[in-house]
Amino acid sequence: MENRFEKFSTLILSISRNIQRLKNSEMEKLALKGKYVQCIFVLYSHKKGMSFKQLCIESMEDKSIVSKSVSQLLKEGFIQIEGDQKYKNTITLTQKGLQLGKIINDKINYNLNEASKGITDDERQILYSTLELINKNLTMLNKGEAK
Repeated sequence: MENRFEKFSTLILSISRNIQRLKNSEMEKLALKGKYVQCIFVLYSHKKGMSFKQLCIESMEDKSIVSKSVSQLLKEGFIQIEGDQKYKNTITLTQKGLQLGKIINDKINYNLNEASKGITDDERQILYSTLELINKNLTMLNKGEAK
C-alpha cells in the first residue's frame, strides 16, 4: 500500500527545493540573492507599493528575511521607502527595480510554462483547487479548528 504522507510530503518538499534552486540560479546570473525574488515579485505585482507588514504577509516570508532583503534592495537602488514610520512606510520599486521585476516576472512565467508541459488547463485547475483545499485543511489543523 502506498504511503500517502511520504509521497505527498516528499513531492511538496522536492517542488519547493526545485523552486528555490531556480530562484537562486536566476538571481545569481544577476549578481543578487535568491531570497530577493519574492520581495521583488510581490512589489512588482503591487506597483503602488505596500508597507513592510503587508510585504511580509504577501511574500509569505519571515520578517527577518524581508527586513534583510529590504535593506539590501534599498542599498542597491531597487526600492524606495516613503514615509516616516518604520513599519508603515510605503515600499515601492524604483525604475531599476521595475526593470528587475519585469525580468523576474518573465522568468517566472517561462519556468511555469516549462514546468507545466503536458498538463492541461483542466488538470491545472484541479491541481490548484486540490492544493488550496489541502492548505486550508492543514491551516485549520494547525489552529486546532479541525475535528
